[in-house]
Amino acid sequence: MKFSNDQIPPVFYSDLQAKPLENCVMCGKDVLHSNEVYMIEKVIKNGRSESEYAICFTCASKMKGNMSVESEANLAAYFESNPRLKSMQDFYEGEEEVAVDDLLKACLIKGTPVSELEEYQLGGVFKGDKLYPAALPFVLSLEAMMEINDLLSAETKRELDDFIDEIDDLPPEWKEIFKTKKPLLV
Repeated sequence: MKFSNDQIPPVFYSDLQAKPLENCVMCGKDVLHSNEVYMIEKVIKNGRSESEYAICFTCASKMKGNMSVESEANLAAYFESNPRLKSMQDFYEGEEEVAVDDLLKACLIKGTPVSELEEYQLGGVFKGDKLYPAALPFVLSLEAMMEINDLLSAETKRELDDFIDEIDDLPPEWKEIFKTKKPLLV
């Protein structure tokens, strides 16, 4: 699969700054101008960005490393059992060129059109100012986010909260976002 345009789509820009997010929310690294792979996640509520951040894969890996075996198994089973994800995997393995907007029209898990969602999460993986071709950008509905959050063990939720508490440079409002809306770091 190839993207018809591999530049960071404006939907992933910072709503506050109207430009691409530049720094990892955890370590402050300049991800936009580095050669490191990073993820941008945004939570949209009633058409407005409630939270938005970039996170480098080094920090995301540290957070993912705090996941319990139970949580990892629960998430793997959830994703493997989803027929929409299986069809997306087949699509991804094809040679077709795809417009990013087409991938962001509906929830990846539930298929609910974005136009019908009050709250949803946008996610994409990037390298510099380009989409990273090994990962599809996605939309997750609030329903899907809650199902995923329910699959996390109490141990994983505590570990993630403790990890967030250890980050000195993270503003308090970001700590609260990470604690209340566990990010989906894939």
